[in-house]
Amino acid sequence: MLSADELAEATRIIRSHGYDGPIRCARSTDPTECSFLFSSKELATLPESALVRELQRALRQKVRIGMLQPVWFRRDFPWLGGGFIHAVDEGYADDFSAQLAEGGFELRTLDGSSGRSVFVELGSALNFPDYYGGSGWDSVIDCFRDVDLPSRCAIMWRHADQYASLDPKLFGEACAVLTDVFDKLAPEGCQVVLVLTGHGPAFKRPPA
Repeated sequence: MLSADELAEATRIIRSHGYDGPIRCARSTDPTECSFLFSSKELATLPESALVRELQRALRQKVRIGMLQPVWFRRDFPWLGGGFIHAVDEGYADDFSAQLAEGGFELRTLDGSSGRSVFVELGSALNFPDYYGGSGWDSVIDCFRDVDLPSRCAIMWRHADQYASLDPKLFGEACAVLTDVFDKLAPEGCQVVLVLTGHGPAFKRPPA
């Protein structure tokens, strides 16, 4: 893994090439490899090959440079609209999961029909740290700061309508808190969305 000093040096090099947008460092399962993902159109103007070579020399590591542009749901899925939360018909959930995967999203799944609280489901789906107590929104927010999320992450809450009927207050709190968390993660180059699936007029599928 790259040390804090190496990450700082990589950031200095990237900034010296004129890039002032968000930078996300995504560590690979291979400890000798690290990716730097940029969520800005400015990257297209950078001398990418020269930047890669300079990073390789400075870090003595295999370094990949990638351009991470957000998926614009309003454009790519106009039947859903924009925002961080999307409601999809349960019968279309598997198809939509496949489309998200094709768009580069890693899926994390909650089960609203399990009978478990949303705190337990979040901890399990996102592999929260051991200190996570399994209750309370402050603890959830703290864990989002510490957990290593993929650059594109879709949290799919299956059977969300069942959970909403069971505990409407906690369901509403979950949607509000997660929207705020996702909004704060966006400038860091991490696109996270919540996909609610269920039955009823609020849950959509593309027109036939």
